[in-house]
Amino acid sequence: MGWERSLTISDNRELKYALVIRFILASLLLLVLLTANLRLFVTPTYVFWQSDRLETGREASVGPENDASVATIIDYLNNGAKVLPDLSEREAVHLADVRRLFNSLARLSMGAAAALLAALVLVGRASSRPDTARHLAWAAAGACGLVLLFLAALLVNFSWIFTRFHQLFFAPDSWLFSSDTLLIQAFPEQFWLVTGASWIGLTLVELLTIALAAGVGARFTRAAN
Repeated sequence: MGWERSLTISDNRELKYALVIRFILASLLLLVLLTANLRLFVTPTYVFWQSDRLETGREASVGPENDASVATIIDYLNNGAKVLPDLSEREAVHLADVRRLFNSLARLSMGAAAALLAALVLVGRASSRPDTARHLAWAAAGACGLVLLFLAALLVNFSWIFTRFHQLFFAPDSWLFSSDTLLIQAFPEQFWLVTGASWIGLTLVELLTIALAAGVGARFTRAAN
């Protein structure tokens, strides 16, 4: 019976190893995709298209002058434009906080991408190609599950998530503005709901694609061997 127990212990170790590897890969995949995808939604093209599509929050951004102000705000967040439109001091301070957060996310994205590449190389050296692809497939599938849960929560109670996010990353009440400010009129709550859902949805599609591609790759590689 000793050999049966040895097999059980060996199987348990392999299972734990697989779960740890997949958890690490899933976490890194989420970080890389979420932080990279965020940049796609911080562009003048997206902001104006989404505002026009929703037909909301356009009072402040209609017209060349105010559209240029919104475009300058976006350029400031992405590239640190030195000249901002005529904003209140409170709005300017909040934008500076957002830009610092963006810069931190950019560094996090690069670090996570490097860590993901290193993890895949290490797993590839320790495992066969089919096993490596299978780990990646399961990791992406697990990340899909987490993203689906978050997307459901976002759609069910967006206001609560929006508030908690700002409370976590910004000083108390520094992100609250009156309804007549440019930031609120150009970026109303509905804008953030749709953008958040689109951001998460894009990440979900990418994870599903990775899971399917890695799963098919694992099957074909195993069959070839």
